[in-house]
Amino acid sequence: GYQLYPRITTDINQNIPSPPNDTLYSFDFASGTPSTWSNSGSSTNAVWEYRGTSTTPNNTIGSRGAYVGSRGPIASLSATNGFMIFDSDFLDNGGVAGAFGQGNAPAPHSSTLYSGVLNFSTNPNVIIQLNSYFRTFASGAQIIISTDGGATYLDSITLHQSLAVNQSSASDTIVQVNLSSYIGGQSNVKVGFHFNGNNPLNYNVNGDAYYFWMIDDVKFIKQHNVTFQVDMRNVTAGYNTPEVNGTFNDWCGNCNAMTDANNDSIWEVTIPIVGGTHEFKYAADNWLIQESLQPGMSCVVTNSGFTNREITFSSDTIIPVVCWESCVACCSPTAATDVQTACDSYTWIDGV
Repeated sequence: GYQLYPRITTDINQNIPSPPNDTLYSFDFASGTPSTWSNSGSSTNAVWEYRGTSTTPNNTIGSRGAYVGSRGPIASLSATNGFMIFDSDFLDNGGVAGAFGQGNAPAPHSSTLYSGVLNFSTNPNVIIQLNSYFRTFASGAQIIISTDGGATYLDSITLHQSLAVNQSSASDTIVQVNLSSYIGGQSNVKVGFHFNGNNPLNYNVNGDAYYFWMIDDVKFIKQHNVTFQVDMRNVTAGYNTPEVNGTFNDWCGNCNAMTDANNDSIWEVTIPIVGGTHEFKYAADNWLIQESLQPGMSCVVTNSGFTNREITFSSDTIIPVVCWESCVACCSPTAATDVQTACDSYTWIDGV
């Protein structure tokens, strides 16, 4: 068995590319359920289905339940070659409105699609990324985790927690979850995609299970340690703790706070991040103050009216120290006795 530890995750609606060498495992279900994967449920028929080009129904069909409405299949990048679905709606009613409990696997029911063994022994920082299309009535979409080859599943992460009764995620939703604290450095990992139709967390007092969960393009991607450094000597506004915000943390505010261990006014933080190109900027005290960066500066990019710093990397990276609101370092006099005089009269000019 396994315990349920619900955790908030990030749902995003864009594919975040990573360097090819950073993708450790990738499953697009082009040829069906992978041979090392397994599938089990609370009853014989309460199992995940593979939808491919030659299956019946095929991958142009999403849920077959009575209450699917106009909803179609998952809109993943590789949906044209197949995806996986647990169709709770159909399993309970057989596609007939009002026929509650008369399907092949009446609710309440649950089912888990298990991966094969995955080896992350040389990768301490790992995320999972997947297309996830989920609609709930009184059900949960959960990732369960084993580090002993499937003998026990002691952790779970609940996705799409913001959905209310009868709501669904977008059909093209991509979910990313940082699994580093669970599977980083582990060599005997199995991950399960668990449709919990037993009304977990009391989603709905009026019933169990329903409607569906479709997944596709499951990837396990390694992260790189990126060190950010900012010199705060030129900041005149009051502040307590600087932070770095960017596309890699959803501009979250103070979730990546920085420290100044030697009190030299240079603050830093190291964050594991998926390789690629990211925008970011420095702020402080949960956006109480933030950098004002000007278009045309050498280290920035302007998109949709927002000007931010930009970094591209494919390995562990230490970003050079920069002055707040600048692309270059702050004043650094060579003679210690001249520090106060030199810096009082120093005017920085952005590097180009």
